[in-house]
Amino acid sequence: MAKARRRRPPNRTKRRPSTRDAEPRTVTFGGPTGVAPTRTFVSPSRKARRSAMLRGAVAAGAALGFLVAVFVMVSRGGGDKRTPNLVARPISAKVLSPAVKYRTGAGTDLTDLGTGDKLRENAVIETDETGLGEFHYADGSLMRVGPTSNYTLKKSRTHGNARDIEGKLVSGKTWHRVTPKDADYKVAVTGATGTVVGTSFAVVCPTEFDCVYTVVRGHVRVEAESDQTAELRAGDQVAVKFGRLDPVKHLTDDEIKNDPWIAQNLNLDGENTPPATDETTTTLEGETTTTIEGQTTIPGIGGPRTGTTTRTPTTRGNSGGGTPPPPPPGPG
Repeated sequence: MAKARRRRPPNRTKRRPSTRDAEPRTVTFGGPTGVAPTRTFVSPSRKARRSAMLRGAVAAGAALGFLVAVFVMVSRGGGDKRTPNLVARPISAKVLSPAVKYRTGAGTDLTDLGTGDKLRENAVIETDETGLGEFHYADGSLMRVGPTSNYTLKKSRTHGNARDIEGKLVSGKTWHRVTPKDADYKVAVTGATGTVVGTSFAVVCPTEFDCVYTVVRGHVRVEAESDQTAELRAGDQVAVKFGRLDPVKHLTDDEIKNDPWIAQNLNLDGENTPPATDETTTTLEGETTTTIEGQTTIPGIGGPRTGTTTRTPTTRGNSGGGTPPPPPPGPG
């Protein structure tokens, strides 16, 4: 019969005895008697372990805080320029001609829009063959969405003189009368984005992949996915096809007045005729538009522009213009 193993009482713990004061062992290494070193093991107390863990946690927290501070300073431009806290603000609707409808977001149900309704970010505006809606932003800018159109309000944020307004026209036509401010107002189409500061311009997309920007007043920069950039002034027009810009076309005043969509919006804005292209002097990328006997000349582009003229958009990274990249393959 096996001998029963003696169990340790539950109130006792197994400890390795301290060898701090152990006597050295005398051994012989094939010669004279020597003294072998004696190992000692002293277990740290619980208090010491907790203190070490606390110091490590404090150090880790301080490092994390430092990294967060560096990230915030970099995102704010080194701490010199602070980004204002832009607040999302709704836009006010006015139905000029039915039917105008909206969705609160992609995939939601269409709802009839009425005058005085408020639309928030991500709202999708849709009109039928006769629909015409007018929308007012908090900064004073105005947008109209024409018949048979689909427009998405991506951003509508303002704070003081700062703003971040952005939308996308999928198809149809829009008119934009932008309040001049030192902040961006963007209108995107498939394959390009137009950025303005203060201007009046129209965007028309007969199809999703074929759109046209036309500037009546001010300055619009159109940047395409093909790395092309077009600087548009009053009377300039550029087409965007499958993310590639056509040559910029400069229209005469008669051509602008004879555009039905532009003429309708000028009338709604209380302007019977578009401003002459030589009314003002506009500085673009260090170049100045000058007026000579009622004719507009652009340094580095050509002579007097009395009629319809064209110029090639520049390619980003090549200030001299150059040949744009080949167009992407069409669908299918």
